[in-house]
Amino acid sequence: MYRTSSDRRFYKIKRDIRQAFVRLVMEKEHFADISITEAADLADINRKTFYLHYDGIEDILIEYADDTAADLMRFLYEQPSFSVRSLFDWASSHADENPFFRKLAAQDRVQPFTERCRRTLRSYLENCLQASKGTLSQEDRVRAGYAAAGLTDVLMSWASGQLVMDRDALIACLEAMPGLEGASRPGPATGIPVRSYENDARMENLNTMQNYLSLVREPVSSRNARQILEIQNRRIRDLMEKAWEIPFYRARFQESGTLPEDYQKAEDLFRFPLLTREDLRTWMEAEKKAEPDRFRHWHSQRTAGVTGDPLQILVSPNENAWITANWLRVLTLPGYNPFTGKTMSRSTRKGGRTGDVDSMIQHFGILRRRVMSDPAETSLQAAIQELNAYRPDYLYNYLDILLDLAAYAREKGIQVWKPQYFTPSGGQVTPEAAALLTEVFGPGLTDSYGLTETGACVVRLPGKKYYQINSDTHVVNIYAPDLSGPALQGQAVITPLFKTELPIINYVSGDGMESYVKQGLRFIRTIHSRAFS
Repeated sequence: MYRTSSDRRFYKIKRDIRQAFVRLVMEKEHFADISITEAADLADINRKTFYLHYDGIEDILIEYADDTAADLMRFLYEQPSFSVRSLFDWASSHADENPFFRKLAAQDRVQPFTERCRRTLRSYLENCLQASKGTLSQEDRVRAGYAAAGLTDVLMSWASGQLVMDRDALIACLEAMPGLEGASRPGPATGIPVRSYENDARMENLNTMQNYLSLVREPVSSRNARQILEIQNRRIRDLMEKAWEIPFYRARFQESGTLPEDYQKAEDLFRFPLLTREDLRTWMEAEKKAEPDRFRHWHSQRTAGVTGDPLQILVSPNENAWITANWLRVLTLPGYNPFTGKTMSRSTRKGGRTGDVDSMIQHFGILRRRVMSDPAETSLQAAIQELNAYRPDYLYNYLDILLDLAAYAREKGIQVWKPQYFTPSGGQVTPEAAALLTEVFGPGLTDSYGLTETGACVVRLPGKKYYQINSDTHVVNIYAPDLSGPALQGQAVITPLFKTELPIINYVSGDGMESYVKQGLRFIRTIHSRAFS
């Protein structure tokens, strides 16, 4: 892994290491012959300082490839439209690096560059197609992927000297090939395509599953902490680049005197202005009033209003797919399989209720679920009977309902089915509440914390003393109680990294938390709900 920092001296040392790396690549016969000691000596640093910047030689190559892809992205979005010639113009602007690429290619080491530039070009071509047509079909995705793979392979082969062909003849050859029709976009590109939210809504379930599969689905450990941190940092950079294009957030960048590139990791967000509940309310209402048609296929979610007037949150279909995928991940973290297990959950609407099987797929034992009747509309006795009859593997309901059920069962001496795991929502699980719940429902208490505004972002697994943060989808920073600056205990400030269309950056939750940092990731010791509301 390579590291980032807001310290200019950090990047001076990193530049020296990169220059030493390039020199060693050119001098050595084999890439594998390059040692950390040699790179450190050439950069005039010691090994300890090297490890503050990189874990190994391979990480320098990966960072170089990431920077190359980022430069390609900036170049593409600066162009008025896409053309094969402009792509080769970009490659020609890096002509001084061709000997370096030739040496890497001779040792089959350009794969990181090829992979990252292909992804960048595919994303750009998809955006071009969507902007020009107003929608993006599966066929368009296939065309963009096919074109990006071919163009990147040819471009890298040409830049590394493996393909010897006149530049203009090569461009003419590529322009005559099928697959790029319609991939031109009039006007300057902003990096934010015009979306078809109707199409996104149709694809929401599929996107949910794709997002779920992309998430880290194991508890945080020494084995995956580095991977999670890399994902978090990458998504922070992506979020802030997208936020820059939104007038509401552009003003906040200007207020703080920062640019998107100033945000590379969670700690950098302390430099960005805080977002209060009223800030969010005013902005959301203004957006909906200005462009009502834009939100026709969006989800409109309302907070409970415990601390004041309910807040309406606008969530795009793609963002909602992330919220749902993240919640599925919360269910699976302790070891539950939602695809083969049985889930009993709270009703999401008044009078809502389903039977044991409510779709064809459930006849095959997949994604079985049942909604528990609201005890306020039936009775606690009836709700317990439903639970005992269905015998779910996972139980999910509001904290106050589970506490009422547990207290009633204990008072009446009723035996209650103990699911493998259960999760209360909508309140803080105090030690006293945890004791009652585990006595009645068993040891599988999975304590999840989140807001309507942000989705689930913190979870404590059964038997654990600490809460882990879903750090590949969220940043949870802790401010001093008066919000004056960073702290280990105080107010929780939350940023969901997947919410990039109407972002929620540095949202003051009103909840208190005590935390510690390990391996670059924050963990939560205790949560104090509505401590600052």
